[in-house]
Amino acid sequence: MANPFKQPELTKDKNLKVQRGGKEMNIFEAETHTDGEDAQAKLEEPLSKKRVVLFSLVIPIVLVLLAGRLFQLQILDGKYLLSLAEKNRIRTEIERPARGIIYDRNKEPLIKNLPSFDIVIIPSDLPKEEAEREKIYKKIKRISGVSIKKLREIINKKGIGFQDPVPIKENIPRKEALIMETKFSSVAGVKVEKNPTRHYLGGESFSHLIGYIGKINEQELESNKQEYVPNDYIGKSGLESSYEKILKGKHGRKQVEVDSFGKVAKVISESSSVSGQNLILTVKSEMQEKMTEALRKGINRNYSQSGVAIALNPKDGQVLGMVSLPNFDNNPFAKGISSEDYKNLSENPTKPLFNRAVNGTYPIGSIVKPLTASAGLEENVINEWSTTGCQGSLDVKNQYNPDIVYHFLCWLKSGHGFLNVRSAIEKSCDIFFYTVAGGFEQFKGLGLEKLRYYFDAFGLGKKTEIDLPNEAKGTVPDENWKREAKNEPWYIGDTYHMAIGQGDLLTTPLQIVNATSAIANGGTLFKPQLVYQIQDKNNKIKQDYKAKILNKNFISQDNLRIVREGMRQVVTSGTARNLGGIPVSVAGKTGTAQYANNQREHAWFTAFAPYEDPEICLVVLIEGGGEGHEAAVPVAQEILQWYFRDR
Repeated sequence: MANPFKQPELTKDKNLKVQRGGKEMNIFEAETHTDGEDAQAKLEEPLSKKRVVLFSLVIPIVLVLLAGRLFQLQILDGKYLLSLAEKNRIRTEIERPARGIIYDRNKEPLIKNLPSFDIVIIPSDLPKEEAEREKIYKKIKRISGVSIKKLREIINKKGIGFQDPVPIKENIPRKEALIMETKFSSVAGVKVEKNPTRHYLGGESFSHLIGYIGKINEQELESNKQEYVPNDYIGKSGLESSYEKILKGKHGRKQVEVDSFGKVAKVISESSSVSGQNLILTVKSEMQEKMTEALRKGINRNYSQSGVAIALNPKDGQVLGMVSLPNFDNNPFAKGISSEDYKNLSENPTKPLFNRAVNGTYPIGSIVKPLTASAGLEENVINEWSTTGCQGSLDVKNQYNPDIVYHFLCWLKSGHGFLNVRSAIEKSCDIFFYTVAGGFEQFKGLGLEKLRYYFDAFGLGKKTEIDLPNEAKGTVPDENWKREAKNEPWYIGDTYHMAIGQGDLLTTPLQIVNATSAIANGGTLFKPQLVYQIQDKNNKIKQDYKAKILNKNFISQDNLRIVREGMRQVVTSGTARNLGGIPVSVAGKTGTAQYANNQREHAWFTAFAPYEDPEICLVVLIEGGGEGHEAAVPVAQEILQWYFRDR
């Protein structure tokens, strides 16, 4: 039987015809046929010279480009790319330090640090895929209540590669924070941070002195990159601002390796935070509170809304108390005040955030007269027995047209009669001080330049250098100032008005109490000081503040004695007779300063006591309070009564 799987041998029959390429040919021709005549030609045709040259040029160029890119990635950008890779694996965590405490003079704390808990999101730890991020957002919303819209806005603003924590919910209660920490432990890119925050204990009476802290802004961060990180708090006002570098401490840093969830896998290196140093103030809490109470009563009694009271030690310039009303609660700022609450404060017409004691400038009225008297005595324009008659007005003829007469009035229209410098201070005679400063007829007065010289020597129109931010300078005008500010020449009347604290003369309450201190202590102008001492957390003294002298010996002791005697007469028989009940002798000067086109009056009083050896110098201002002896003196009386007897 034949094998059915055996292939039969084909015999090549030259007569056997096949179709190939559209032609009929025998089988032998078909075996060597290559689909047409052109095919054989193509197989035999060599590559053209142009193509060979093109390939020989392109291939080296491609190789050079690849080699260059490789060189850039590995050599030029190698460190940078390695750094990016390391950042994805290694992270630096910040430990914020405990901020320094501020104490009063008796070492009573005015602040304490409390833990604050915030929920933060780290964009770079979130999934890169949008769908996966949306799942995370839903978890965050379910756990914390933070809206998905807010989370999207944060990521869109910061970018998915942003590696610093971004707060999404701040100041949550401790109990809630512990629960959140557990729930977020398995959620990538979200965690609970613990940071120290401030709780102010001193009450509103210390609000302007201590100030407050707030979240660092972009400009502040840009200026202090080496010392601060995003989400830090920084002093914004008061001593919190002026002593920021001392109070803030130093960050601790922990370098850690993190997993894909941003959780710490391993600690690589660590440095502990360093607590800020503490401030001991010159102010005692009980004094500050009493001054606040007395000033508030004086404001309410005179239908005012605002005022200032400052007490200094004239022996060294230490601040014993400083109050500006209205004041505010600084605790909401430390916790992150809402925009609505801040708007209510900042747009309040009474300006509770404004520290009138050092930032406010005012016309001062007659409390400047002791300074004018000191200048007149020192320049020998007058002596202690020189007299001038006051008939209620000073009539000055125009130097170019004698038919034009200017009438400069005394506050007492009937006149004071003849006065010397002591009685002129006591009775606050305007005519006397017009004459001393600007002269009259044949009598040559101080003149503008000498009057300005002595005002400058007493510290008017320039900063006292107190350790508080944003201190105002005030204005002691001259001819150039008036020409630039008002496009007017200087007149004799401008000199007259400046001599009695009116016109364009503007000073701060702090400048006035400091100038009064120089009269009280015999002619030394000190730099006012609020911080008495700096200590570390172990109560070790790091710095003692010593008295700094700004000016001295610019008025003789004898001339200052005469001025002090005049100020004593203000209390014994003048406009401050109400102070006779104080258990020590007091000297002072009242003032009533017109403003608002002479439609309203600020009430002033400045004083020192005991008269024989002063240990306290005081200024009181009631804005729009009317007469100084009616509105300001009773406030000073209550403060001095407490200081020398009730305390």
